[in-house]
Amino acid sequence: MKFYSEHKANFDAGKKQRVLVLIEGDHEIFGLHAWKDLRRQILGVKDWKHEFQLGSGLQKLGHELWFFAVTELNSLGGVCKELRPDVVFQYCEAIAGDRQKEIELAQKLESMGIAFTGESSRLLVQCKDKFNTKRLLAGCPSLSNVAIASTAPNALTASMQSVPNVSILPSVVLDARQSWAQLEPLIKRFYSGLGAKHLVFKPNKGEASENLLVVKGSGRFGVRPAQMLPYFERLLADGYREVIVEPYLHGLDLSCGVMWKKGELVSVGGYLIKPKGYEKANPMPYTYNASVKFSEAEQKKAGLRYYSLLKKFPDIFEAASGFSLWFAREVELDSYMRIDFRLDAFGNLFFLEANPNPSLGKADEFALAAKECGLSYCELLHQILNNAYVRLAKASANNPAKKRRSSAA
Repeated sequence: MKFYSEHKANFDAGKKQRVLVLIEGDHEIFGLHAWKDLRRQILGVKDWKHEFQLGSGLQKLGHELWFFAVTELNSLGGVCKELRPDVVFQYCEAIAGDRQKEIELAQKLESMGIAFTGESSRLLVQCKDKFNTKRLLAGCPSLSNVAIASTAPNALTASMQSVPNVSILPSVVLDARQSWAQLEPLIKRFYSGLGAKHLVFKPNKGEASENLLVVKGSGRFGVRPAQMLPYFERLLADGYREVIVEPYLHGLDLSCGVMWKKGELVSVGGYLIKPKGYEKANPMPYTYNASVKFSEAEQKKAGLRYYSLLKKFPDIFEAASGFSLWFAREVELDSYMRIDFRLDAFGNLFFLEANPNPSLGKADEFALAAKECGLSYCELLHQILNNAYVRLAKASANNPAKKRRSSAA
């Protein structure tokens, strides 16, 4: 505990630390870079604006910055051994497009005994298992509804049938390798039994916020093959074999952040996202998925407007923040997290997912919400870094035999 006490004091006092920031690499940017060199390379590049904002914010805190663009996991140990960082800022959500690698990355850092930001491997595993996460959420008294697809394991679905605040969405799983002649009658049969006007297609995998397709049906769901075949072909090319089809849950997307701040678990506010023209009768469903979140062109096309829950919708904020804090305590959150919801026309709040490593760009919802709650961008990054030391201290206290890498060297 001596090492932690000294470093935490130095960190709080603003002493310069060597910070290694992990980001997802690609064919253009990979390997280890000093921030001053990477900064020139990504300045003004839209695809790297979040990393640029993060680096600029950490630079203002006065730390020595290094960025490692990860393309494969095995090289991380060598980089840490060479650089000997005081703390790792974990901002890599996928390796070579595989988001499950985020768990392995956290496990690797834990095995090396390095302080790192973001959530532990334990919490990442729990949040990525969305069915079991929703089983936990069913007991929350402050949530209006938990929406869960009937494609969940039978035991889970059966155990939640009698829970008042759980909505079981009818759904069907299709084999993406089948021909359209085989798929179309299955889709029509499913659609004919629904009251919904739109269907959601998504790969049968935990990361359901990606590769979504929302389709408007008409009559007996008369969708032309030209509309659907490219989607199925793309899923197959990405390695998916099964597709979930379920009714679209109409409403507006919103999020609420929660984090540890000076030893207290607090809500940092949130935002409701509304597209232009949503008030029109029978609007086309809008989904704030990855293709919209990371594309300014798509955001402008949708005419997105962001509304502060704290300022504009205090009642919604109270419900969302109450649930978010409850969930954070249940899963033993030790850093920060964003909870995503959907608000329907009747004011019901539906849980969508928990994101334990949300985007931290200066203009992203988490940072904007934190600013409204009194945390500047630099103060937010400072608190996140400090939480990394707190978690390492707890791990050391629970397992005294496990020494931190740098103290053993």
